[in-house]
Amino acid sequence: MKKEISAEKWIIIFISTLLVFALLVGVIAYLVDPFYQFRYGNRTYFNNSAKFPGPGLVKNYEYDTLILGSSMTQNFDMELFRQELGAEPLHIGLGGIGIDELLSYIELSEQVGKCDSYYICIDQYMLTEAVEYRTPEYLFRDDPISMLQYLFSYEAWIRYIPLDIAITMLYELPIAIPVKIQQATDIDFLGNWENDFPFGEDIVIQNYLNDEYGVSTVELEGLSNRMKEWTDKLFGNLPGDKSRYHFFFPPYSVLFWYDAEQKGYFEIYQDAKRYFYQQATAYGTKVYDFQSAEFISDLDNYKDMTHYRAEINDWMVTCFSNQEYLMNIEHLDKNIAKLRDAVTSFSTDSLTKMLESPNR
Repeated sequence: MKKEISAEKWIIIFISTLLVFALLVGVIAYLVDPFYQFRYGNRTYFNNSAKFPGPGLVKNYEYDTLILGSSMTQNFDMELFRQELGAEPLHIGLGGIGIDELLSYIELSEQVGKCDSYYICIDQYMLTEAVEYRTPEYLFRDDPISMLQYLFSYEAWIRYIPLDIAITMLYELPIAIPVKIQQATDIDFLGNWENDFPFGEDIVIQNYLNDEYGVSTVELEGLSNRMKEWTDKLFGNLPGDKSRYHFFFPPYSVLFWYDAEQKGYFEIYQDAKRYFYQQATAYGTKVYDFQSAEFISDLDNYKDMTHYRAEINDWMVTCFSNQEYLMNIEHLDKNIAKLRDAVTSFSTDSLTKMLESPNR
């Protein structure tokens, strides 16, 4: 006669099975470690975005220079940073990053204590409002609860671990790995999108007219005060030696600035830049202003109003090396006047042709 198992034993077996399964899941996640929370190890994992691996790389990658910012930074060439600046760079670029998240990355880097220099992109939108974190906040922390959250997270298990295992196996095969996969598994190309979009004046104009890749609406009421408050928050929370920080304003196209003028915040953005520079000077940090560069009027350099070709990222690295476009207040005022002239010229020349285009 078959012996029946009591309800108590069924419960014990069930709980034990769950615990063994949970332990197995946790051990696999720890060994694979898709977001580099425990180690880096130069592995060939899928790194097409900094959203999840960013904090782990800041903790465990070997670097002395940290590049932070939005999609305006995602096409920087890390090898060029090595050649021009003698740096060992790590690049964390996240589309739509805000000041709070930026500070979280800086604070984490300071805790680790590896970084000698920071190059930080300041998009004006960052100073206009609070921006939701792109990176899950638990990845910045090292407490047991956060580590468990990571080991059992949906992102790690569903989105990355199977793909990471598959890519690791792919690299073991005696076949040529496509360049796109090589770049997607290379930390130097983290978030890089230079080959994913077409560029050119016609594309930029059509995107503008169709409101594709447009800039979010800016709330004008209280805008000037908000931009000052976010600037104060940034500089008030920068840890460590302030001279290590290099901030830069990226070179949006002249069409962006024409649009800003039409919507009433061009001058507010320029005043906010002056205030940012004044605060940076008071704190001993450096500021580069690329926003009036000659090429901004050539829309062939862009894919939309703000995003530019990788060659422009290369140009900025050379400027860092030569300290070109490094601002003092006199240069800043001249740059703003030059930008204003570029918008006026665009308004009277290119815009008329653009609006009369038969493809409109």
